[in-house]
Amino acid sequence: MESQRYPGKTKNLINKIILLSYMEMSKISSRGQLVIPQTIRQELDLNEGSIVGMENLNGMIVIKKMNTDLIGQFEKSLLDLKSKKVRKLA
Repeated sequence: MESQRYPGKTKNLINKIILLSYMEMSKISSRGQLVIPQTIRQELDLNEGSIVGMENLNGMIVIKKMNTDLIGQFEKSLLDLKSKKVRKLA
């Protein structure tokens, strides 16, 4: 039953409560560290040394598991550029 004083507010509050019930929670340490909950680490096969990327998306922190093969390819390309193994085409 919605409040007559705040139409729509009750529905928004219920939606927020439902959303939060599906979220895993974690607390940021004094050093800015964040623990990724075990269930999410297992689902994404994140282990010690796994690399993740982070982005601010409209006030949300998006954390994405990075493909280490692509990172290795990028590092190799940078080394090739530095050692001048790659020539300019244009």
